[in-house]
Amino acid sequence: MLTKTVDLTRLCAVKEIQHILEECDYDRGGFILQIPSYKQQLIEYILSNINHRYLEIRNLTEIPKEASDVLPQCPIDEKIVIKQLLYKGISEIVRELSNQIEVKSA
Repeated sequence: MLTKTVDLTRLCAVKEIQHILEECDYDRGGFILQIPSYKQQLIEYILSNINHRYLEIRNLTEIPKEASDVLPQCPIDEKIVIKQLLYKGISEIVRELSNQIEVKSA
């Protein structure tokens, strides 16, 4: 019997982060997406500030054709919280980078 516990919140967060950053005015050049440490920093920031939902999958014998066949959709309230935390995290990264630039130019 194969049992797997899936962190649905992590899946939603990663998907939402990717989607938002691709369309974000903050990251027009794809700067955050291109530097894995910044993207990871955002993922960890969001995941540490949100309640997690889990799903235990039992007896999965066939690989589903679509993730939605097994995994539920991300609830709208969770998407909103992820988006708010993402923008806050991006602001922190931008502020941190601005401070570094100021220190180097001083």
